[in-house]
Amino acid sequence: MTPAKRSYIHLNDAGLADNSGTASVLQALGTKGCPWSITRKMNQGRIKNLLVITVDSRIVPDRTWDQQGSRPGMFDVALNALDGPVHNSVAGWSARLKNAMDRLAVQLARNDRFAAVPPMPTGSAGPQGVTGEEVAPTARRCYMVEVAFDHIADEDTRHFCDNVLTRLSHPDETIDRLTEIGARLLRKSPDYQALVTALDGTIDLTGV
Repeated sequence: MTPAKRSYIHLNDAGLADNSGTASVLQALGTKGCPWSITRKMNQGRIKNLLVITVDSRIVPDRTWDQQGSRPGMFDVALNALDGPVHNSVAGWSARLKNAMDRLAVQLARNDRFAAVPPMPTGSAGPQGVTGEEVAPTARRCYMVEVAFDHIADEDTRHFCDNVLTRLSHPDETIDRLTEIGARLLRKSPDYQALVTALDGTIDLTGV
């Protein structure tokens, strides 16, 4: 960038391409060449237990468009049009990450040397040649936890989350409630429970 010709640079939100940040984790799992390679650190024995937590906080806020005669504004329409593709992108990256983690778990269970996870074949629905029996829970040393508003069963809690819009700040009580909901979803995860058990820990499942 040359200040004499271009004084400003305008950037788009990276969420348009990967709203969950999953692509970087996949890169770290699938290569030994990058400085943050998880595979290389496992080869070196620097990582014994791997926990990956993904968060999908997509909301479906209350709308009043069907209760008034005036049409939605251009900004509302644009945001609504972007929501679908962004959500599909998050779901796609999450599926690829789960696939890679499942394959890595099988490699660990077979005492492999943590070879780089190969790319998922186009259109693949899951790890090829992998069955549930091959992934013994006691042998797993990598865990993936999916924290998502879609996993909230209580309607009142889900309605609350769906109407917490993206802003630079929120009241303390809103932050506290979101933190408590996230912690509950985390404790409810079977993979998280398995990791804590493997580390000889305990989880308070009260209220979960």
